[in-house]
Amino acid sequence: MRCRIASFAGIIASTCFLLHAKVTTASSTSTRNLRYGEHDADSTVTAIDGGNSAHNRHLYLFSVFSDPQSVESKTLQQSEFQQQVESSIKAAFPVEANGKPRPLNVLSFGGSVTWGAKVSNRLEQTYPELIGAPNLDHVDNFAIRATGADYPSLCLESILSEAQVPPDQSYDIIFVEFVLNGMKGLPRLLHRLKHRYPDAVIVVVQLWSVFADVRERGTGHTVHELGKNRSVDWVWRDREGIDGYLQDIKAFIFQQIQGYIYDLPKLQMPIDVFEKGWFADDWQHLSETGHEFLADDIIRFLTSMPDIVRRMISNEKRVMAPESDDQCYKWFDSGQLPSPPDFYYEGAALHDIISHHPNESKWLLEFSPGGGLIKFHSKFSFPVPLTLAYMTRQDPAEYSTVEVTINGANPIVLNPNENSALRMPKAHIVSLTEIGWAVPGENVVTIKSLEERKFPFRIAGIIMEGGDTDALVGAMAKPSYSINLPDLGGCGQQQAILEIYRSPIPSFKTVIFFPGVNYFEHDVGIDSIDDYIAEGYNTAIVYYTFPRDPLDRNTACFDKVDKLATLHSAMEHVREHVNGGTILHCGTQYLLSWLPSQ
Repeated sequence: MRCRIASFAGIIASTCFLLHAKVTTASSTSTRNLRYGEHDADSTVTAIDGGNSAHNRHLYLFSVFSDPQSVESKTLQQSEFQQQVESSIKAAFPVEANGKPRPLNVLSFGGSVTWGAKVSNRLEQTYPELIGAPNLDHVDNFAIRATGADYPSLCLESILSEAQVPPDQSYDIIFVEFVLNGMKGLPRLLHRLKHRYPDAVIVVVQLWSVFADVRERGTGHTVHELGKNRSVDWVWRDREGIDGYLQDIKAFIFQQIQGYIYDLPKLQMPIDVFEKGWFADDWQHLSETGHEFLADDIIRFLTSMPDIVRRMISNEKRVMAPESDDQCYKWFDSGQLPSPPDFYYEGAALHDIISHHPNESKWLLEFSPGGGLIKFHSKFSFPVPLTLAYMTRQDPAEYSTVEVTINGANPIVLNPNENSALRMPKAHIVSLTEIGWAVPGENVVTIKSLEERKFPFRIAGIIMEGGDTDALVGAMAKPSYSINLPDLGGCGQQQAILEIYRSPIPSFKTVIFFPGVNYFEHDVGIDSIDDYIAEGYNTAIVYYTFPRDPLDRNTACFDKVDKLATLHSAMEHVREHVNGGTILHCGTQYLLSWLPSQ
């Protein structure tokens, strides 16, 4: 299996040889540090042209052409297909200045599956490494266990810097896999990757797990309830939530990112998956066999479309300057804390929570019931949003809740008894919450325990997101919180949404806007909102409270009875996230005028 996967670059090269496409040799000035390395290009070509089984097996993939415009699959004659490929491919294969084939440069982000949990050698046996093999020094796998897309979306530059990736390093293909651990922040991560590496092929890898995706036929009982018992009559559950979210961002991935979505296929019945051996004994992570199948199937997917092949093999890979900067301290994998004076803590201990697992570790700062603090240094010359990364688990609710304060500003309450992992409420997942603003120089975060439960409050990292100053203080640029409220608006088609913007200036005052009928669309700004934030007010807006009827713009479309629920829910969330103080209403009288008199 390994030899078959190892020839991915060779598959593309040999196919283009057979199609007689014109070879374009890149000069050193037209190639941006493509990590050529010290590989033996001659031996690679010999393996390809010497009747290698991988070459023979994968050649048939080019008999099917998927038109990315119509998403229509059609079988073509070889001569017709050859014309299609030759018209779109400008260079026959990735080449060095001497005209020899070069390895593909692979970058990957994801959760524990992409990281390599449950495989014996995660540095060689995960699907990114298998696809890039045998040139593993050309594969950068930055997956992090128990972590969703929100962390790399905020810390991309810190991740690259910590791994000592050269500033001008380019990539041919980028894999992003976060369906299992949480997709919050996925659009932002994809946007930052597209800006940084505009010519790379970006593939969103959509996975699933047996543990979360099966139910007992008839009863609906879960694996957690019945155990990992193959004799149970398991059936697949539907994919609500996952498919819905990807459907929402599909246009963004295809049109703005020019990316692709790969979906791990499901066999007809769960028992078929057991027989194939795709999953490890925890039914959650892919086994070595599963990674091999995934790598092989991704190769089929990638090589089925000439546009992907053309983009991957092109040597013209630009690397752009970062769109925004970040400063992230994270010790979850390494157990290495920053050195004083950049970082200091009290009332906590660094603990490996899975020390009983051989060759694995998850390091967290555990805070005592008496509370503690963290001091750290911000490199930015202006206030920047500050986010805490901390361990969460939704079921059972066994984590201690805490009150967190940054530089003496309004305290906020963090409840670790919830997480963003789809269908995995019992999983321990690192969640992120913006807690306020870090000022230039030294900052102090204090942690006060509100109740003591089985697990202490555990911090995995601290995140500071820098960038354009105007974008940071602009109210409509990025809310601190975006919350779906319980009732439906827009004739039942759209939930009301509450967005909260915390001021960088410590404040005990919050303005909450309830816009009227004329204010019916999301992402429509209120002119005065920047002024409120600049003056030190936290600001909240409720969208879709009075949406217009799409056919009759003089008619507000909503259920009057539900408006009180919207108002009550919005106020509760504001109190939770800005923790008291004076709350000023703007538009409430107009809202109440539409409600029933009783």
